[in-house]
Amino acid sequence: MRERTSLAAAIRTALAAEPERVRMRYLANGDDESAVLTCDEIDATARRVAAGLLAADLQHKRALLVVETGPDFLHAMLGCVYAEVIAIPASEPRPGASLDRLNEIAAASAAAVVLASARVAADLVRRIDPESPLARVPIVEVPALAAADPLAACPGEDRDPALPVLVQYTSGSTSTPRGVVLTSDCLLANIAMSSRGMDVGQSEAPEMLVNWMPHYHDMGLIGKILTPLVNALEVVHMPPLAFVQRPARWLKAISRYRATTSGAPAFALDLCTARVPDAVIDELDLSCWRTAFCGAEPVFASTLAAFRRRFARAGLRPDALFTCYGLAETTLYAAGAHPPAGAPEPDTAGLRAPCYLDDASRATLRIVDDAGRPVADGIEGAIWISGASVAAGYLDDAAGTAATFQARLSPDDGRPYLRTGDVGRIEGDRLTITGRSKDVLISGGANVAAVDVERFATRDLPHVNADGAAAFQKADLPGAPLVLVVERQRGAAPTMPDDETIATMRRAVFEALGIALDEVLIARPGTLPRTTSGKIRRAAVRDGWTPADAMTAAS
Repeated sequence: MRERTSLAAAIRTALAAEPERVRMRYLANGDDESAVLTCDEIDATARRVAAGLLAADLQHKRALLVVETGPDFLHAMLGCVYAEVIAIPASEPRPGASLDRLNEIAAASAAAVVLASARVAADLVRRIDPESPLARVPIVEVPALAAADPLAACPGEDRDPALPVLVQYTSGSTSTPRGVVLTSDCLLANIAMSSRGMDVGQSEAPEMLVNWMPHYHDMGLIGKILTPLVNALEVVHMPPLAFVQRPARWLKAISRYRATTSGAPAFALDLCTARVPDAVIDELDLSCWRTAFCGAEPVFASTLAAFRRRFARAGLRPDALFTCYGLAETTLYAAGAHPPAGAPEPDTAGLRAPCYLDDASRATLRIVDDAGRPVADGIEGAIWISGASVAAGYLDDAAGTAATFQARLSPDDGRPYLRTGDVGRIEGDRLTITGRSKDVLISGGANVAAVDVERFATRDLPHVNADGAAAFQKADLPGAPLVLVVERQRGAAPTMPDDETIATMRRAVFEALGIALDEVLIARPGTLPRTTSGKIRRAAVRDGWTPADAMTAAS
């Protein structure tokens, strides 16, 4: 059994073991190294930031971290952990973008301070509405805190592992964003579980990670910052925008640094498959990449198959790429492992890629019916999860915590379960996610996942955006009109007239799922509301989006 300790103690122990070893590298433009940090440099700067936080009387209080990808985020995050300040990472607002989400988090979290880089701090001071929640929270620049003398002893090392360390806000793709409270216990349990399940940090051989996921996102923060710090692994970071602008940068970094582990959502694989040219692929050597996980959103077998085919010529191992499953409420990881030897190739006609389970993840998962009774293998139901990785609950929300984190099986096995809100089935050692309970469409007595409608409608149409689609019903009632809104693919020339595109999508959905779409709209690129991690907010599309931005509509 893992010995209980604090996150601060686990990180400091790992850093102290190799003080001169490089732990973090940063490519600010996606290509060239802008910063290289050793273990000793990371620890010393974090202790300076912690000293500044303690001098400001912030111990045990909450700090909103609004810092872009780079060393300032790392120092702010670790400074909070060292000083017993509860860190609340948030997305830095894009120039000219609304501050609504940041104001919502500031108000809901009761943050005592905003920690920001110099650039973000200047932008916020210029744009904050004096009547907004952010106006009532002081903004402190991380470099100013780092000017303090470093702490000799960090109070965070002695913090009770059952107490909160950070608060992770959900993406809000199906509900209002809520703060998930994470303790040292659940963080370290999840890091250990994911490391074993995905075979990261389990070898004596050198390992390297490459990351472009946002630092405030659970995959970027826990998977690519905290996990490597605890496991003593080196990481190369680049900003998300650097990847989106040129997806080849991600693969070039893996090849250049001989990365063994890197992962991303499914849309990133689709982008690479479509946009990395042959000439670049011929220069890549991806034979080093043995753990290529794909998660954070529904994963389709066709996405994995296309990526494998496209990059096999660059040395990508067929067994490197696999699906993982998790959510903020389970800290990060819930399941996902390399397929066992001899496992069949996923059936691309079946649409969803299965997630393979090891013994640890299988023991925590239950598929249940509406009454909380476990169902047999192969039967679809609600996914419930128990275990040490499950978060403590929602911040300052006792009712929400009780409803989501304290479900009980029937008959009761004595353990509380997390209601994930996801629907799926288990068949042997495979978990297949079939949808979100809040995104199930009911038509003609059949239950259909919204994401399946979106995928079948767009899969053979390169001029529409498969990751920019929303299927929904106009009311939460069976038989309510079914609507599909799909964005035009940015920069793509139409391969057929819009009326033919709409007819093709209608036909594809009916042939695959047996349901008829009542209304179909083609929208301008980038017009549908998204979460901070890029997922389409279907509820917001249904409740607040109007077809004013639509290029073509058909009923």
